[in-house]
Formats: sequence, structure tokens, C-alpha cells
Amino acid sequence: MEGKSYLGVVDYIVICISLLISVGIGLLSKFKGSKKMTATEYILAGRNMARIPVILSVVVTFLSPSCILSGPAEVYRYGFQFAIAPLMMPIGMVLASWVFIPVYFQCGVSTVHEFLEMRFGSKTRYIISAFFVVQMIFLIVLNLYGAVLAFSAVTDLSIELSVISLGVICTLYCSAGGLKAVLWTDVYQAALILVCLTSLYIAGIGDAGGISKIYNQAKSDNRLEMFK
Repeated sequence: MEGKSYLGVVDYIVICISLLISVGIGLLSKFKGSKKMTATEYILAGRNMARIPVILSVVVTFLSPSCILSGPAEVYRYGFQFAIAPLMMPIGMVLASWVFIPVYFQCGVSTVHEFLEMRFGSKTRYIISAFFVVQMIFLIVLNLYGAVLAFSAVTDLSIELSVISLGVICTLYCSAGGLKAVLWTDVYQAALILVCLTSLYIAGIGDAGGISKIYNQAKSDNRLEMFK
């Protein structure tokens, strides 16, 4: 049985630099703009961000650690029907772009909670906001724990220390630079995800013996059936 592999010094340096770049983007967004950041600049990025950073930020938001870790495991265990869910996402995006977002712009609101207050009153907004906060707490915990599990698998750091360090770094750049820092950090993270996933695909396909062998193995094990 092969021994467990750990990261080397160069790997730790690359990880530290990657984390420091995220913090640097947050601090740069804070001090680059006006001396006193307004609420519009902090919460809405000044309403003047380009499309590409916003699009990449949305993509990175969907590609959470829990998604990257659980997706392949789901397909390996139960088959390819998991792909039905991503196929439905474009429909929701089109409906949001053509139906909901234009209404928000016409009403001058930036969140659905503001619209709910205008439509149904403040009590409805408080209730929905409370449910949203609880949902986000569970979601953030799962995403953070997924990243920590992957990180602790190849390092000697404890789960507790990893959770604290990653949580502090994410909180720092988000709170320091506001939404603009989050968007530009997501752009940077999108580039990292692209490079890492490409490297994993190349290495994985090579180790498995090629695409044709992977396809034949998946087909023989009934892993390519989308509806069953």
C-alpha cells in the first residue's frame, strides 16, 4: 500500500501566495478608491463593474468546493443523471434575466428582500431575510468544510486551524474591499480553478489510460445512463 503524500515547501509557498493575493485584492480595493467608501461603492461596487468580472463571479459562486468534490463522487456512485441539474440552470438564468432583474431595476432595488418589502411589507422582508441568513450559514459552513477537508488531506494542519485561517482570510478581503473586492477576487479564483481543473483532467486522463478507456469503463459500469 502506497504511503500518504504530503505537500512540499514549494507547495506551501504557492498556497500562501495565493491566499495573500486574495487579501491584497481586498486591501487594494479599499485604499484605491475614495478615502471614505460610500454604501453604494461598498455594497454594489459603485454600480459600474464590467460584465466579465460579474459573470466570472457568478460562475465561481456555483463552483464551490462542495460542488467540485461531491459532483464526481455523485456520478461515480449513482451515474450520469446528475448532469440533468446543470442542464436546467440556463432556463433559470434566462427567466431571471428577462423577468425578475428588469423588475428590480424598475423598482430601484438591489436585492429581492427590498422588493419583498415594497410588495408585501417589512415583516415579510424580515422573515425571508432570516431564512436567507440561516441558509447562507449552512451553505458557507459546507463550502468551507469541503475546502478544509481537501486541504487537510495533504497537509499536517489540523481541521480547526485550517477553518480559522481560511475563514479569517475570506472575511478580511470581503469586509475590507466590499463587493468590488469580492468580484475581482472571484476573477482571480476563476483563473486558479481553470488552471487547477485543467491540470487535474490532464493528469487524471493520463493515469486512467486515455479518454477511450475511461469512456468504455464508464459505459460497461452503466455510469453513462442519464435517465434510469
